Amino acid sequence: MRNKNSYMDTNQLLSESFFKNLKRTLSKLTKKMRPKGSTERQVADNIRDFNKGVEGFEKAWEKLYGKKINLDRLTVNDFK
Repeated sequence: MRNKNSYMDTNQLLSESFFKNLKRTLSKLTKKMRPKGSTERQVADNIRDFNKGVEGFEKAWEKLYGKKINLDRLTVNDFK
C-alpha cells in the first residue's frame, strides 16, 4: 500500500478533541470561580454590617476627639 500524503504538516496539526477538552476545562474553572447567589448575598450582608461599624467608629471618634473623620465604605464590587 501506498502512504497517503497530507496537504498539512503533521507537526502543526492539533487533534480536534484538543479544543473540546480545552473548552470543557475552561468552563469548569470559570464555574468554580463564580460566586453562588446565596454566598454573594451573605457577603453583601457582612459588608453592610461592616459599614455600620465604620459609621459607629466615626461617631465615637468625633465624640472623643471632636474631629470628624470620613472613612471609605466597602461595596461588593471591591471584592470581585
